[in-house]
Order: sequence, then C-alpha cells, then structure tokens
Amino acid sequence: CFAVTLWLLFGRRERPRALWIVPLIVAIWANVHGSFVLAPVMVGLAWLEDVHDRAPTARRIVLVGAASIVAACVTPFGSGVWAYAVGLTTNAGVTARTTEWQPTTLRDPIGLLFFGSVAVVVALIARSGTRVKWPPLLWLATFAVVGVVAQRGIAWWPFVALAIVSRDLLPDAGRPLRAGPRSLNTVVAGLVVVAIVALLPLWRPVDPRIAAPTAVLTDAPPGVTQALRDIARPGDRILNPQIWGSWLEFALANVRVAADSRIEIFPKAVGDDLERVRLGIVERQERLH
Repeated sequence: CFAVTLWLLFGRRERPRALWIVPLIVAIWANVHGSFVLAPVMVGLAWLEDVHDRAPTARRIVLVGAASIVAACVTPFGSGVWAYAVGLTTNAGVTARTTEWQPTTLRDPIGLLFFGSVAVVVALIARSGTRVKWPPLLWLATFAVVGVVAQRGIAWWPFVALAIVSRDLLPDAGRPLRAGPRSLNTVVAGLVVVAIVALLPLWRPVDPRIAAPTAVLTDAPPGVTQALRDIARPGDRILNPQIWGSWLEFALANVRVAADSRIEIFPKAVGDDLERVRLGIVERQERLH
C-alpha cells in the first residue's frame, strides 16, 4: 500500500486522474495495517511540493487528501481508527517495551544499514551540481526521522530515498532514459536475481523442531519449542518474552502465553507486571498466576 501510494503521488503530474486511486488504497490499508497514517503525510508532502512548484495538481491533491482521511474510516472501528493509531504511537507501555518501537541505534546491523544509507543520501545531496529544492529535502527528512524514532519506521525510508534520489539527485534526473538496456544495469540485475534465488528458504535444511527452514523464523526458538512440546500440558500458562508469544501460540495451540505481539490490547498494568517479574520483583505470588 505504501509503495503504490508513493508511486501514484510521484506520477501525479503525468497521470493526475490516477490520484483518485489513493483513497481506495487507503481504505484497504486502514483495514490491514496501522501505518495507513502515513498516507495523509505523503499526500501533504506532495501538496507542499506542488505549491512550491505552482503545479496545477495542487488543488486536486487537497481533495484527494481529504478523501483519503475519510476513506480510512471505512473500517469496523469507523473514525475510531484514527484514535487507535494515535493512541498506539503515544502509548508509553507499548513504545517503551516493544523492540520494534525502540529508537534505531548503531548497535545492530539494521541500524548500521539505515544510518549508512542516510549518509549516502546526504553525500549525494552534497555532491549534486545543482541546488536541491526544499520539498525533496523535506520528504527525506520526514522519513529519516520516522526511521530514527522507531526501528519499525526504517521500512519506509528505502522507498522514499530511492524515489527522491532517482528523481532529484542523480545526474540524469528529469531526463528521458535512453532506449535499450545498459550492460552494467543488466549485470547488476542479473546478480540481484541470482542472489534472490540463492537465498530462498527452499535450499535450506528444515529444522524438525520448528518444521521450518533454518534461519527463517528469527523469533521462533527451536530448543524452547521442542522442550515445551514435551512438557507442556493443555491449559498450561507460559511466562514468555513478548517477542516469542505469537510463535508459541502458533506452535503450541493448547497453552496460554503471558504476552504476544498484539501489544495494543494489553493494559499497561499487564506490561508493568511482566517487567517486574522479569526483574525478579514480585511482591505477591498471585501475580505469577
């Protein structure tokens, strides 16, 4: 949904009527993932760009943005879907305890790749022979901040960075591409295809403890899963790390886990209790039951 919305917005001046597909995408998006809130953000950035460039699509995109906000309400929650999205991102019980909501750091490989890519984009801006307009910079800054604030926000950065770099920062930006494939592009594309095929889980040995190819399910502990299959009885309660919860529910259907990835449905008190148990601070034994 994010990629299609971005593609429609970046092609709005060549295909202005296609902008009306955006509200339809948002209606679907709001029913499948909370990141639908990024759609109005992208529409707003595109509008600022049109106002700056005095493009005729500026008026149309305002209407598309309004329609997108309304379209997001076509869910079982109605307009409450916006309160859900805002409440989730401002809930300290969620953002402070869930890995994907933690700030991105240089202490893990994904963080290194993210900050490295941001540095590459900054270098491209610095070496570009022309002065870059502020709307593209605002696009980049917005999604760089989203990536810094939360690890889950990194997902959107590559789409926006690639779109802005290819349109505004490359030497041939804005010029028609020459017909026919270039040899270097062909080689790179071929290597990418080979790498994709080589890394398919199809070629990896299956771990019988989790019945899945090795190194695919990063949050499915094979040894723990096998041990629980041997000793857990139907109805048993498991005090587990939140990040393992959904896997254990899938692998052991008859047990009850303390927490899973549906972080927004658990009261803050549940998270507080789990944290205190993890730290060994249990004033009352019944907390464990």
